[in-house]
Parts: sequence; structure tokens; C-alpha cells
Amino acid sequence: DKDRPELPRSPIHVVSDTLGDGLEALRAAREASLYAEVEVLSGRLGPLMAEAAYKQRLSDAQVAVAALNAVRSANVRAAASDLAKAHDALVAAVDDPDTSYSGLVGAVGTFADKVTTVHTALSAMTPASASKKGP
Repeated sequence: DKDRPELPRSPIHVVSDTLGDGLEALRAAREASLYAEVEVLSGRLGPLMAEAAYKQRLSDAQVAVAALNAVRSANVRAAASDLAKAHDALVAAVDDPDTSYSGLVGAVGTFADKVTTVHTALSAMTPASASKKGP
């Protein structure tokens, strides 16, 4: 209803929105860094290189491309949003006296899975998670 005042967002939704914004900023920065790394690594490839050096540089470039593709496809905002939704479901399960033990365990498991997803997304945005070689 348009006349009804908007309810304040719960703290977990404020946190997850902020987390999503931060993860997206990290994702964009990591994408730019990896793109530059790929350009440097692939730009140094050439026919005059020794075979071993060429293979190593090509391998390094391929690792950086794989990391770039993973970062580009990451939906970090959704991961943060899903965490808040799983938290809401967990709170509902705890608050509902009719929730079965298996329902509660399921809600805890879902929340833990979403925490792991956010952790994985955050880890993927850090430089140490991609190639070890820099430009």
C-alpha cells in the first residue's frame, strides 16, 4: 500500500547491501588488474623467445585469463543478497515453535552455505587467488 510507511530494513540487509557494494567494487578493481596483467603477459610473447620461456609465459597468461573470466562472471551482489535471505530464513526457523529439528538444521546448513559462497567470492577478488605472476 502506498500510504503505509516503509519499514526499516533489518541490520542484516543493511550489512549485505554494503557487503555487496564492497564486493562489487573489489570485483571491478580485480577485473581491471587482471586485464592489465593479461595484456602484459600476452604482449611479451613472441617468436624470438626461448621455448621454455615462451611456454612459461603462455601458461602464466592462461592462468591470468582463467582468473579474469572467473572474476568477470562472479555475481557478488547476489551472493551477499542470498546471505541475507538465508539469514532471514534461519531467524524464521528459530522463531517458529513449529519448526522441526530437521527444518532448523536445514536452515543452518543453508545459511552456512551462503556464508561459504560469500567467503569464496571475497577470496576470488584478492590478488593472491589468481596468478602468482605479476606484470
